[in-house]
Amino acid sequence: MTALKLKALPASNPRVRGRAKDSKTKSQKEEQSFKAPPLMKPGRDYMLNLPKGYLSNSQIELYLRCPAQYEFKYVQGQRQTEKFYFLEGNAIGKAMETTCNAFMDTGVHLTLKQAISVQRSFVAKGAKDVEDWEEHSPSDLKARGKTMLTNFWESGYLPKLRPVERDGRSGAEHKLVGKIAGVPFLGFIDLLEETVVTDFKVSNNPRKRYNAQKSLQLALYGMMTKMNKARYLTWSRKTCLFDEIGPVSLPLAKTKKWVDRVVSNVAYGISKGSFPVTNPSADYLCDERWCSYWGKCYGASK
Repeated sequence: MTALKLKALPASNPRVRGRAKDSKTKSQKEEQSFKAPPLMKPGRDYMLNLPKGYLSNSQIELYLRCPAQYEFKYVQGQRQTEKFYFLEGNAIGKAMETTCNAFMDTGVHLTLKQAISVQRSFVAKGAKDVEDWEEHSPSDLKARGKTMLTNFWESGYLPKLRPVERDGRSGAEHKLVGKIAGVPFLGFIDLLEETVVTDFKVSNNPRKRYNAQKSLQLALYGMMTKMNKARYLTWSRKTCLFDEIGPVSLPLAKTKKWVDRVVSNVAYGISKGSFPVTNPSADYLCDERWCSYWGKCYGASK
């Protein structure tokens, strides 16, 4: 028997055009009919109950990473083990803050020698509070800090830093106070310039850890300041090299919708007392090295 050959209908055939049109229209209607659930507003949908009375970037990121860790730290008030890397990052931040404030006061940045002196003094003062040095020491932090700052000063990048005053507040460690989705928010921007917000970071592998385009922190700061450019200035703990990640453009309208939902959901969860544990296999930070409460949580089962 001869096989029956079916002739394909040409694209100009009205039946083909009709089916494609109907299918496309249906898909568009389904997409248009989907709406995200409305934001939960404090005072209207629930009573706001935040341990500190406000949210900050560090609180929000901690709750999103591990709500149980947030409960240990902010609700129960259990102390967090002071690690060496907190002091190291803060010491570099202090040196950068001091040189930016000097620029605002005098129009001139600190010299490299002055910046190194600030960093060393900060480490010396804070060393007594560090409980876990791992294989590091105060001398290591001072030596690395000197190399990090030297690399930055010699890169020629320093003259580009132009902090500006806004709302009567310094552009170095600029304080942010306001509300996001009806929730009180407090933050500090490491560096506020005319067109960009900047945060300083020290990490083992900054390029791997920080993504300026997807950063919740930079999105929060960009939205609060209504500035659509943001970046990280970073130093690698391993190589002491300086790097710039960004600046990236933040579409403020879309950013606001996303940030509002994140803040709203976090505030609602905290206020309702919802603190589930994280999935250890999905979060490398669920480890005794990174979490002060590991032994009271997942670590207790080991």
